[in-house]
Amino acid sequence: MSRLRVGPVTQAIARSATALLRTVGLHGLKYAIDAMLCVMALVHPGRATILTFDTGGIQTLTVGHLRVITEKICHGSAPGFTSWASQPRPGGRT
Repeated sequence: MSRLRVGPVTQAIARSATALLRTVGLHGLKYAIDAMLCVMALVHPGRATILTFDTGGIQTLTVGHLRVITEKICHGSAPGFTSWASQPRPGGRT
């Protein structure tokens, strides 16, 4: 995670994400978020790896872009990785 990069979602990123969605024929909020993430990976210099629970939309959005790799992760698949859903809530509820 030391190479994790966080960037702002600018108007240019949003416009590029909209164009990417149109290109591959996807729509909806789920794919809009995926598209913004993919555009940010595509404009990143060099290779980029996207870690996600749901690879379908992201793979569709990055098909043909060999610099972007999509890796499916599952709860407990990486040392120290814990899903937010498994965290105890205040008051001891899960």
